[in-house]
Amino acid sequence: MIVGDVVLVGRSFYHVEPRAAARDSLPLPGACDFLARQPGTFRFLPASSTLFRSNAFGLVRLQSIGGYHTARLRAYADLLDADLISRPAVLSMLNVRFVLSPTRIDALGAPLYQADGFVYPWPDSLPRAWAVRKVEPVADFQALRRRLESDDFHPGETALAYPGQGPSRADYASARVTLVEHGPGSLRLHVDAPGDAFVVLSEMAFPPGWAATVDGRPVPIHRVDHVLMGVEVPSGGHEAVFTMHAPGRLRGVRVSRFVAALTLVMAAATILFGRISRAGWP
Repeated sequence: MIVGDVVLVGRSFYHVEPRAAARDSLPLPGACDFLARQPGTFRFLPASSTLFRSNAFGLVRLQSIGGYHTARLRAYADLLDADLISRPAVLSMLNVRFVLSPTRIDALGAPLYQADGFVYPWPDSLPRAWAVRKVEPVADFQALRRRLESDDFHPGETALAYPGQGPSRADYASARVTLVEHGPGSLRLHVDAPGDAFVVLSEMAFPPGWAATVDGRPVPIHRVDHVLMGVEVPSGGHEAVFTMHAPGRLRGVRVSRFVAALTLVMAAATILFGRISRAGWP
């Protein structure tokens, strides 16, 4: 029974169904295919509650700011609970380049795509990483919320940091930031600046997991804008690398593999001894 359960559960995770059948669950497939053909690294806003909750977009490697699982990080859930997720500043800092809607949104102008759905460009999209000129302290989440909701705040120019979580200085030089490589759990940037720069990365801040280096030397990661990460980079041209380390996950994988192997051995031994007993062997 145990072995059967392990096999069935494993198949449900890794072999859900044939790919063609899985695509049938993709909402607005024509619009999604249009988004999937767009170049570069970006996220999009699903502009309906049903689309926002969908985790089917991963079938065509699209990154929705609705996320992929209900077990979201607490900091990201804070933005959702405070109704900040659709604020222009938040959409910009989350690297949203497009809005996907099942219906027309006249306020966004002419759609880039219209058929089974509507795709609109988001005009103030920031890239996956950028440099700010100023890091502004905020006392708590309510103060940060007021800044995110204000019309004079732009995350491409200013990052917000809580006491003790931001860098030691407030003003930085402008910088050119280029995303060189982006893979699962790692990003490599090239930063070129005439002075010391502060680079913001549009990835969820998770202190136990992320590590950062500049030219191979470890540097501290600062939590900014409540959910994002930032690092200081000295003047000149440098390589900044962010890497996700999850020692707990690796330990869990090892334990799971050990238990699975042990279960199979025990099941095989049970079957073998059962056959021996039925055969009447001493």
